Amino acid sequence: MALTRISIRERLLRFFYFFPFQLMILHIKKNHLLLFSWIIIFAYLSGNLATKYGVSILFLYPEYLGENNYIAFAILGFSAGGFIMAFNLYSYIMHGFRFPFIASLSRPFLKFSINNFIIPLLFVIYYCYYSADYQLNKELIPGDKVFFNLLGFIGGLFLFCLISFAYFLSTNKDVFRFVKARKGLSEGFGLIKDKKSLKKENQRWQNLRQNRRTWRVETYLKSFLKVGLARDSIHYNNEIIAKILAQNHINASIFEIIVIISFLVIGSLREYALFMIPAAASLFLLFTMLLMIISALYSWFKGWTISVIILLVLIINSASSETNILNKESRGFGLNYDSRTPYNEYVRSGFPDEEKREQDRAITLEMLNNWKDKIRKKYGKRKPKMILLNSSGGGMRSALWNFKLLNYLDSVTQGAFYDHVVLITGSSGGMLGQSYFREIKLRTQQGHDIQAPLNYYPKLGKDILNPIAFSLVTNDLFIRYQRIKDNDFSYVKDRGYAFEKAFNENTNYFLDKRMGDYTMPERKAEIPMMIITPSIVNDARKLLIASNPVGYLTTNPDEESRPLLENIEMAHLLAASQPLDLKFTSALRMSSTFPYILPSVTLPTYPGIDVIDAGLRDNYGLTTSIAFASEFEDWIARNTSGVIFLQMRDLQKVASVNKNINSTFLKKLISPLETVYGNIFNVHNFNQDQIWKQFTSGSKIKAETVIITLQRSRKDKISLSWHLSQKEKQYITQSLQEPGNYPEIENLLNKLSNGR
Repeated sequence: MALTRISIRERLLRFFYFFPFQLMILHIKKNHLLLFSWIIIFAYLSGNLATKYGVSILFLYPEYLGENNYIAFAILGFSAGGFIMAFNLYSYIMHGFRFPFIASLSRPFLKFSINNFIIPLLFVIYYCYYSADYQLNKELIPGDKVFFNLLGFIGGLFLFCLISFAYFLSTNKDVFRFVKARKGLSEGFGLIKDKKSLKKENQRWQNLRQNRRTWRVETYLKSFLKVGLARDSIHYNNEIIAKILAQNHINASIFEIIVIISFLVIGSLREYALFMIPAAASLFLLFTMLLMIISALYSWFKGWTISVIILLVLIINSASSETNILNKESRGFGLNYDSRTPYNEYVRSGFPDEEKREQDRAITLEMLNNWKDKIRKKYGKRKPKMILLNSSGGGMRSALWNFKLLNYLDSVTQGAFYDHVVLITGSSGGMLGQSYFREIKLRTQQGHDIQAPLNYYPKLGKDILNPIAFSLVTNDLFIRYQRIKDNDFSYVKDRGYAFEKAFNENTNYFLDKRMGDYTMPERKAEIPMMIITPSIVNDARKLLIASNPVGYLTTNPDEESRPLLENIEMAHLLAASQPLDLKFTSALRMSSTFPYILPSVTLPTYPGIDVIDAGLRDNYGLTTSIAFASEFEDWIARNTSGVIFLQMRDLQKVASVNKNINSTFLKKLISPLETVYGNIFNVHNFNQDQIWKQFTSGSKIKAETVIITLQRSRKDKISLSWHLSQKEKQYITQSLQEPGNYPEIENLLNKLSNGR
């Protein structure tokens, strides 16, 4: 029998109307929500979205049970497989009716998924490339381990797909099963053989295609290696085709509900390390769940889906304002929220009053005299140099930089450097590193079995971002129902709790204390005084959190020209809420609360006031240090040979000029917001330079400044994140040997030795 020759035109039609190509065109034309979710994932992988916060690292180098290995990659791949299946389900449910020929195929959903391979395949290739590049060049992982890690990812992905397809193959019916089931009930088994009926049914399908805009398909993938011709489905009973699609949709909805329940169960078991899956895996699960919810809603409501979603959002939003179920406060652990202070009355009254401020001043003077006696006895200096430490924020990079730099300065001076430090203040990650080093010094003085500070450095740099992201995805975005008891009070577990828990683990629970635990060590000058200064969201004031009262810092020097109460002292504001019982890690969290990464902490006041990152008001702590020096100017002038303001910065003070901020139309639209946010720390620098000039020009104190910087250029930029790569950690260590830091360190040591 002679083979039928196919014309070039027919070949081109079969190529153009190839099912995978038509599905890709469909996604571009109609699946904008679905494509947007893929764009977000691709942007995460490439580092074009949230790269400065280290989100891409969660995908490229996942962590499970404290290890970055093939198991972590397999779990991530398994969750990525879930997202791919959600992508297929969403496409099948939303647009399967546009391709009625698939109902005539055996295992229609499997065939649909095989042909919907283009975007998932691009994703796998894209992921493997960027993950391999990151592992080799950032984490410095050997090539063979990188290979096995990626093999674990691909294996986990295929495992989920196999499980899913096994479910659908066992539950989904195709046209042949329906026809077989109808045997004995009708002579035609669902097939239309009568010419008149066939013509009538053909017209019905033509109308259906016209109304529903069915898409033309000439060829499709029967398997990954075999192409088949798409056959028309008009010779099948319309009722059977509808039942096939409806039954497939029902099974898809059941599968979606199972995945959603599994997601919520994992979130409820997050206290168990075994269920603390990689954060990127939980992000995949979140995307998966959202897609499945939308596709399930479409199965039920069809064209009303968007309206139903909008209505649900409005109802949830309204319910969140009326109830606390969906909008629970994130609180500081240890504080008593049963007793609330009237905040507006407190601010208007100008409390604390002068008597209380004098009492606070007397306590600090006692501490200063104890410090002077310690220096005189230990070093024989009658007028020593006083050091006020200012630490910049910057996530994990600042925590490691401050700890590393403190250890170096203290070791080269045999402990003399830290003995001369009186006050520590600053922001975010810098205060975490400062707090840990201070606690190690305290434990050493108290005779605890303690190692050298540098031995604790590697563990301090362990990941914190993973548990934060996991809690955000599995708990915080939905109903926060888990609670923890502390100090006889009950608090909601959220990503703030996850942050404190992870930080405590990384610091050997040395800082698992309350603010009051540091009251006497500070007063006796065993350790420097520390003031933590988160920003109040409601009115942009600074909240001063200290183990010893600092009410004297709540008034401005010139009451006539600046009558506003700029600083709020927590011990006085929350006097009825047991402020010294506040967990020390909660105070550090308040100072490190970057928006969205961590939840803002609500204080026990009415109306409730929220506090976030100290960097909003003062990322370097210099204004607090200057206010402290001004308040005790007479004592410092009489008892010291001067004050050294030591700034430990994570970024160079002199900022480069942003070029072409209005280079494109879109850039011009977003440049006002981008410029304000991007230059907030430059604004701090300019304001602080003016305050410094005013302070030094009229002060009796000999004030000097030393600035030691981590990143002196834009090359090898370290991410602003709670997770750093091995290469970034190496760069922090090497920064001590940066030529630009040599003069500043030598300058500091020379100034310190000049005390008498």
